[in-house]
Amino acid sequence: MVLLSSCPEPWGGSEEVWFGAVRALRERGHSVDVLKTVVDPSHPRILDLRALGCRVVDIDRFSARRFLGANTMLPRGLVFGDFRLGQLEVAWEFLSRGRPDLAIVSQGLNFDGINLAGACLRLRVPYVLVAQKATELLWPEDHARPYVERVYRGARRAAFVSEHNRRLTENQLGITIPGAVVLPNPVLVARRSPLPWPGVNDGEYRLACVGRLFAFEKAQDVLLEVLARDHWRDRPLHISFHGEGRNRRGLEDMARRLGLRRVSFAGQSPRIEDVWRDHHGLILPSRAEGMPLALLEAMACGRMAVVTDVGGNAELVEDGVSGFVAAGPVPAAIDDALERAWQRRAKWEAIGAAAAARIAELMPDRDGSALADLVADELTR
Repeated sequence: MVLLSSCPEPWGGSEEVWFGAVRALRERGHSVDVLKTVVDPSHPRILDLRALGCRVVDIDRFSARRFLGANTMLPRGLVFGDFRLGQLEVAWEFLSRGRPDLAIVSQGLNFDGINLAGACLRLRVPYVLVAQKATELLWPEDHARPYVERVYRGARRAAFVSEHNRRLTENQLGITIPGAVVLPNPVLVARRSPLPWPGVNDGEYRLACVGRLFAFEKAQDVLLEVLARDHWRDRPLHISFHGEGRNRRGLEDMARRLGLRRVSFAGQSPRIEDVWRDHHGLILPSRAEGMPLALLEAMACGRMAVVTDVGGNAELVEDGVSGFVAAGPVPAAIDDALERAWQRRAKWEAIGAAAAARIAELMPDRDGSALADLVADELTR
């Protein structure tokens, strides 16, 4: 079996899902090779994969000698998205030689792994597609849609992490995807009950915004714009941003320009439970999501969340019950949801407890075994 990941970073949140599935499959005795972009040999997860006995191949290796030949791997004139042909050339060669029983193609979005899956289709390697995110901001162009449709129709199963993502992808392609299934992300914290409630020191409430500092998707810029409004400036509410990304400096400069005193940038946190020991809730102003790991973790730790109605957020958060849902990733909507949350801040502990109970009810998968079960079922066929 082979896992192909299109994540353009050393490690992304979307990869935690397939990592759990690969670990479960290895424990069941299956052989798994991992083909990934941007392999950092020292990354803990890469070390974990190798400790599990997985061969890890960096598909960013580039073969100039056969670069022109890579053009024959795609339909004429089509290079979908920001995909580099060198990656496809390496994957094609590996698949051609190895002829795996099954491939799992993990996509950070819903179309960025299409060329890797297309190689499986042309080489007649059975494959399962996994889509971590879908957004109304990114549609396949008309010339590419027939190709993308063929790849989705050719998949043995197409797994989405939220009902929203499945529905949006089908709308974007104008088809009902055969074999589509919704497999929510696993909850990657060990909590089975809420963490102890943190104190309110000096009357200050603390919310954490957890995720990549990538404004195009995560919309931290919109949150900063809201916090700059007069009625938030003097309130005892501190927002800390946890994560790294390509827009950190820009967001820090924006916060400084706006004169925001109750905002901080904490960087990457190695243990997410440590974040929730000190914060009263999560705020996610995202423009695009799948089923955010940060939201699952916060709710499992007993923290209320303020989220936008994108991806699977509203499938988890019951507005006013287990959190607060903003109608969209725009300042007015986020301001409204945050205001409603603020007016009920004395109830945040109870709302967080309701969030933990909802996660326990909806999300039994704590280790990626749901994806492993789906893959194992396809192997038996």
